[in-house]
Amino acid sequence: MKKTKIIMSLFTALIVIYMIIAVASAQTEKVKIISRVHPKYVIEEIRSSPHILYFNVGKYYFKAGRLDDSIEMFSKAVESDSDFAPGHYNLGVAYYEKKEFDSAMDEFRKASELDSSYIKARNSLAMLHFELGDFNSAAEGFLDVIELDPEDPEANFNLAQSYVMRFRKSEESGSEDYTDLEHALYYLKKAEQLQPGFPHASDNINIIQPILDAREVLIRQVN
Repeated sequence: MKKTKIIMSLFTALIVIYMIIAVASAQTEKVKIISRVHPKYVIEEIRSSPHILYFNVGKYYFKAGRLDDSIEMFSKAVESDSDFAPGHYNLGVAYYEKKEFDSAMDEFRKASELDSSYIKARNSLAMLHFELGDFNSAAEGFLDVIELDPEDPEANFNLAQSYVMRFRKSEESGSEDYTDLEHALYYLKKAEQLQPGFPHASDNINIIQPILDAREVLIRQVN
């Protein structure tokens, strides 16, 4: 176990040192010097996959709270390999932490397009749409997440909340769409079914169900 930790610490140290000295090419004398004192497979990894190197340094900086540096490294990662979905996703997270929401959304979207099964990217994109008040896009996003993982109670709950907020907006404009409340109730019940006691699911069910029941009574009376 100790041996594994030592190897990993050497690998991390090598990554940081390599970026600090800003070696542009793996063929320079500085890398050749590093190669003499570090495992050969690490150096080969640097040569063959520079985007992984930038990515790991970006994560190191992000954990250290150095957002600008992490953005620089994640940007270099996706410049080295524009199809590297995790690089785009982590760049989006760093932008989000800096409250640069447009840039964050662009990166989450790129990651989702590059890897349609990338749940974290799709979920983050949907959450950001919700946070910015675009409840239509949020609902579409959470539907995508549920399509990938139907058993995710949180995604079902978040989708329900998107429908609730959509209903509220329609209510404010005087054109209530109760279909949104019906959808919300369905996914709230789904969240509660998947994880009994899911936070706030039953509370919301107890609010929405009487509203829909009362509306059904009124419709019957009119007919």
